[in-house]
Amino acid sequence: MASAKDAEIKNPSKDNKLEIKVESKDSKLATNTNCWTYGTVIGCTNEMVTDTVCGETYAEAQECMDHNAALMNEFFCGN
Repeated sequence: MASAKDAEIKNPSKDNKLEIKVESKDSKLATNTNCWTYGTVIGCTNEMVTDTVCGETYAEAQECMDHNAALMNEFFCGN
């Protein structure tokens, strides 16, 4: 199991991509995770909410973005 003390966080670049590298003695746990900060518009209030998601690929992060956007709209709008 990897722990936070094994992680190295690099400063985000201009494109808001944050790189987190986890080193572990168990090579199966070692991974490169990229994080993206994005904005979601809340439909009923027309406000922008920012969030950060992480994943090994952008496609994996995009799934989280879509799911989080639906949850945020449900929370703020009650649908």
